[in-house]
Amino acid sequence: QLSRLHVAACADDDGVAVRSVLAEAATAEVRAALVALASEEEDGGGTALHLAAACGNAGAVTELMRAGADATKVNSRGWYPMD
Repeated sequence: QLSRLHVAACADDDGVAVRSVLAEAATAEVRAALVALASEEEDGGGTALHLAAACGNAGAVTELMRAGADATKVNSRGWYPMD
């Protein structure tokens, strides 16, 4: 099952859904925890950043990067998010 942030990463809305999920977090610590979770592999090894990049959602990529997503994490296939 994908997290809400993973689903938001592929929404065709220029990052609005990602911003919304992150904005619901009450504190910076909770947002950091969400981004850390988004950096975990889900269904097939992709992080939320992998999914946003694969879906071509530049806005979501930007929002995830601003929130601290790890662009150096490889998925189960050995690919970086921007590959």
